[in-house]
Amino acid sequence: NSNLKPMQVTEREVGLELTLFNNLRFEGSYYHKLSADQILSAQVSDASGYTTRLINVGESENQGVEVFVSLAPVRTDNFVWNTSANFSYNTSKVLSLGENVDDTFITVGNAEFHGELRQVVGKPMAQLYGWGWLRDDQGNQVFDPNSGLPLRSDEQLNFGTALPIWVGGFTNTLRYKN
Repeated sequence: NSNLKPMQVTEREVGLELTLFNNLRFEGSYYHKLSADQILSAQVSDASGYTTRLINVGESENQGVEVFVSLAPVRTDNFVWNTSANFSYNTSKVLSLGENVDDTFITVGNAEFHGELRQVVGKPMAQLYGWGWLRDDQGNQVFDPNSGLPLRSDEQLNFGTALPIWVGGFTNTLRYKN
């Protein structure tokens, strides 16, 4: 796409890093990021010979917190045990898809469960959409009267974002005589 522009990112971040007693380490930060003219791979008709096209798309917002804590609970001349934990919390939101997109969503990929991955205005990034079971007004599943099989929904349903909000981990390191 010869009309692609570079993505623009504006970010603010504040953080704190502490080390206490040469044993305990803490790092924490908060960030807020606005991205504009994001480059996404949008699906196009495969009659063109391609299945996707790179385009610049609207604006999105990410904000979150990252924390890291490290401690050496055991430290002797011959043995050291270091343990650490980290986690991050990130929320995202699609603010707009730009002037060149006529709808409130754009399909950016296929999901393995015969669904789609979409960017949807007003929702977190990377929304999963797929077929579900048809339900009546009371929320009961509807079955085909002839076969008894459940009927598929008329439209694809939103199953939420593909991106995790919380991510974290633990690490332990044991050292004996170097």
